[in-house]
Amino acid sequence: SNVSNELGDFLRGNLSGHERSAALALKSGELTAGGLKMLVRIMVALSIASGLAMIYFSFGTIFSLDAFVLMIFGYMSIRAAMRYTLGSNPYGYRGLGDVYVFVFFGLVAVMGSYFVCTHTFGTAKLLLPAFSAGALGVAVLNVNNMRDIEPDRAVRVTVAGKLGERGAKIYHTVLIAVAWAAMIAYAMLCFYDPWHYLFVLSLPLFIWHLVGVWKNSSAELDMYLPELVFSALLFCLLEEEGRITDGHNILILPSVNPYSMNIQKRFWSTDNTDINRMFPGYDLGETTQRIADGVFREISEYQFGIQFTSFYMPGDFVPHVRLMDEGFSNPETAKQFGLPYVIIRKVRPYDTATLNYNWQVWETQAFSLYTSTTSRIDPNSAGQAVLAVMNFLSAQGMIKYSIPGRLHSKVVHDEEIFLIKTAKSGIFEPMVKAGEEVEAGQPLANILDPYEGDILETLYAPANRVAFFVHNEPLTYANTALIKLIEKY
Repeated sequence: SNVSNELGDFLRGNLSGHERSAALALKSGELTAGGLKMLVRIMVALSIASGLAMIYFSFGTIFSLDAFVLMIFGYMSIRAAMRYTLGSNPYGYRGLGDVYVFVFFGLVAVMGSYFVCTHTFGTAKLLLPAFSAGALGVAVLNVNNMRDIEPDRAVRVTVAGKLGERGAKIYHTVLIAVAWAAMIAYAMLCFYDPWHYLFVLSLPLFIWHLVGVWKNSSAELDMYLPELVFSALLFCLLEEEGRITDGHNILILPSVNPYSMNIQKRFWSTDNTDINRMFPGYDLGETTQRIADGVFREISEYQFGIQFTSFYMPGDFVPHVRLMDEGFSNPETAKQFGLPYVIIRKVRPYDTATLNYNWQVWETQAFSLYTSTTSRIDPNSAGQAVLAVMNFLSAQGMIKYSIPGRLHSKVVHDEEIFLIKTAKSGIFEPMVKAGEEVEAGQPLANILDPYEGDILETLYAPANRVAFFVHNEPLTYANTALIKLIEKY
């Protein structure tokens, strides 16, 4: 952005009165326009490369809809950075620089960064830090325009030039006040311990800056430009996020059965036994019992247990949290994950050997998190699950993390879920996706004859509900639950 700005001014011959190093180098011939154009191209190439890498590491691909949307915003950001003074009708010469800086250095930067990290845009509360960052960005530009208010009058329109020196200083004070007001409002709405207010330590720098701006003439404000940049940077950096609070320990087990996972097997591959049917384990038993025993010894002393669970039926789910109704875990606590549904499962005899059940027997509040799929990675759903865990840990005071807005989860007992079974075996042709609302009598899926292609059976919705689970394999057996419907959220 800065390099393009210098280049555009130079190409238009508008460097008189400027004392910036690049301007002087261009005027003296030490730096050529061709060299500056090459530098702009290099910066654009680096921006594109780093942006694509960021998208890939966040979403696992650059060929998804989310990735495409981010690439569009990236293109718009690069174009906006270059069109400030470059092009046939640059917006920086028409008094629109403040608007573009607010949008791209504030709204796009903050909301886009949040989306890259969480795969969601969160709630309207996030507009507060976006406004804060945008206002500080405009303030930096305004110092620049106040400094150049006289030489700019003849060649370009700026907000500072329109307002005059005194008006520009009032505008500058308002921008910084708005930035602080927005950030304080966000802190009061979302933060739960004093560490989140560390940004207040930067307040003296902003007061010192404003005093200097008001005491000096516009031509003498050059030193206050880097000062404001540093103050704004410190303001943002002093916000602590994601750190574990004192007095808490968090243990993470990436996988209980990495050997089988690495060869794409759900169960222990040598004898096809399910480790999640072996708890609390037995140190002298078979292999899976000994694995369960070793795991349970390490994790049985914690207050809370969160398990990312795989489902035995192939299909897509609405992300949700489950707990067993043995009476120890609290559904109200489960709502702190912020997922659409909390499912309470009635304990069955075979559940007594699961991790979730044994955790609770040993007085650990246990919760099972289900993302949309089991056999493949869905980056959006995985991001939602990670955000849910962060929400829970923050609500429990275990980490320093601001909750942008949590859904009010609907509690549903598993016997309230409609199971849609097929009486025929054949090719499964779904007509709905998990998460879609359906109406009573609406066709949900067809079962096709694998040889003739005829429709053997059509499954219909018995009531107005939401598709909670949808089978995703091409073939199905008879008497199989292919679709589950749940009450609307």
